[in-house]
Amino acid sequence: MQLAAPAHAAAACPPPSDKSLLPLVVYYPVALPQDREPASRIGFEMPADFPSAGTEYVPQKYPAQQQPQVRFYYADEEKAAEYLACLLNDAYTHVLNRAPVVPFKTVSIAGKFNNLPPKRVGVWFSQRCQRAVADAAIVASLQSVRVCG
Repeated sequence: MQLAAPAHAAAACPPPSDKSLLPLVVYYPVALPQDREPASRIGFEMPADFPSAGTEYVPQKYPAQQQPQVRFYYADEEKAAEYLACLLNDAYTHVLNRAPVVPFKTVSIAGKFNNLPPKRVGVWFSQRCQRAVADAAIVASLQSVRVCG
């Protein structure tokens, strides 16, 4: 049984017309260790067309410069990557209760890693993801405070 896109994303994110492009296995490398948890939560929101290969901490020289990206390795996977980027933007909003400051964009790195098998993409989060998680936790804690009178 294949799950559809989450109801909150169905209208805004039309799937590619060529169903042979799916599924795409999604790797979630994160530039900061703290981003593992939100990346996993957002990845869990993806439909069965985008099974997760898990999250992995990949140190970056300048992690603050990392932008939210869906990196695809073969040109014919662009439409599926665009669909995934749309779903990620929506899931980010759903999970973290705010839209991403910088939306996910697709980035072609076709021809750079010819040894990789097809139907795999990498989803990179920005450092802003962690800030959004911290802000959401603060808001949640403030909402649970009761005023005594």
